[in-house]
Amino acid sequence: MKKESILKIVKYLFIIYCIALIYVLFLYGYRTGNQFNLKVFSKEHFEMPNFIPFRTIFSYLERLYNSTINTNIVVTNLLGNLVMFVPMGMALPVLFSEKFNKLWKIIVFTIFLVIIIEITQFITFTGSADIDDIILNTIGAMIGYGIIKIIIKIKASFE
Repeated sequence: MKKESILKIVKYLFIIYCIALIYVLFLYGYRTGNQFNLKVFSKEHFEMPNFIPFRTIFSYLERLYNSTINTNIVVTNLLGNLVMFVPMGMALPVLFSEKFNKLWKIIVFTIFLVIIIEITQFITFTGSADIDDIILNTIGAMIGYGIIKIIIKIKASFE
């Protein structure tokens, strides 16, 4: 298959991924009825954010260990945040190879993007701002970047 054809397919898949990402991050809660308290700038709203790294992650793991939380909640929140950005880490170096040719560029971009997402979720009451989301999403993008680099090396060894 030609390189141009592959890039075109990746571009369309990336667009679909971005639309799905927007849906999951901003619209899914409203469809399922998991809406947040809409008291604009209430005391509760400002108490929701977590700025302490690994607080949510360790809390989920501790509650899982103590059997005080449903396993599905832990898997959905921790693994979901990790997996959600794997495609980002894979697509960026393929579609924008000049700009995203180094891991640190993927990391900086992902952190910046996820901070914007977290702020938007906080302002629009469509999620809870959590530093652990930034950590997990960034690790997910790093994993995606690693996967695509391995695939590129394997492909190059066969040529």
